[in-house]
Amino acid sequence: MYVWHFYIVRYKKLEHREKKYNILNFFINGPDLLITINDESRGKSQTAFI
Repeated sequence: MYVWHFYIVRYKKLEHREKKYNILNFFINGPDLLITINDESRGKSQTAFI
């Protein structure tokens, strides 16, 4: 739960233009509901599992 909270906070801190949900991951991973949060300004991709 702590990890998911961290990613929510991290996601909210990104600028609106830098927020992206990788919807394709929902279809690829099915029940895992994998969400990839892209931070384009830093060139990093963070992943959170629900």
